[in-house]
Amino acid sequence: MKNRNLLAALLLVVSLVVLLPASSEAGKPIYKDAGEETTLAKAKVIPDSTGAGVAYSYYADLGAGKVDIYQIYAKAGQQPKLSLAAPRFDDLKGFTPSLALVGPGISSTASLPINVPQGMGVVTLDYTGDPNARGTGSDQASGKPIWLGQSYNTAYPQENPYYLIVWDKQGRAGKYILSLGENEENGLFDILKFPYTWVKLQLWFGNWLAVGIALLVVIVVVTLIAALLRRRKPAAPTAS
Repeated sequence: MKNRNLLAALLLVVSLVVLLPASSEAGKPIYKDAGEETTLAKAKVIPDSTGAGVAYSYYADLGAGKVDIYQIYAKAGQQPKLSLAAPRFDDLKGFTPSLALVGPGISSTASLPINVPQGMGVVTLDYTGDPNARGTGSDQASGKPIWLGQSYNTAYPQENPYYLIVWDKQGRAGKYILSLGENEENGLFDILKFPYTWVKLQLWFGNWLAVGIALLVVIVVVTLIAALLRRRKPAAPTAS
């Protein structure tokens, strides 16, 4: 019985290690499908209405010839901490979509695949390095390898809604990770739902093997614990 209890505890620890986040510093994950159409009037709103700079990571699929538009409400002086990356797949090494910040108080202008509202400026961030020598890193939430892209951290000039525009100048489709914000904010609900979040992240990266192994470990642990509980003999009654 003691050996079985030890084995159950060991398997439980393994399952928790498999399902725990790779880093406590990861932004909250949100997903965007390739078929999800966005415009300035129907932008994907980043849920940070207080302007607190909460960290988010958007795991998105850019459709061929499409433009993805996000909206965030920012406070003056808040650091955006924007960065763009792509999963480290061989076919995405040269996938370097452009990123633009659009909003009031920005003095520069640039040509975009959308009409910029009057009174707003544009900061365009293009990948300027050699794709063949592209830097690599790890996605904080999943621990999976990524191709690094451009970043931007000049403070928002005003308290206002701003737009983030992602598109590929060659009209290519592909996966990308848009990260922003600097304040980690993970509550009890985020912790409780992490097994689901972990599975979804692994599937987004195409890591079916890890999901299968994690599922197998959980099944073994549950089956073993159930078997141990069934075999446990009730304590003998004490003599009165």
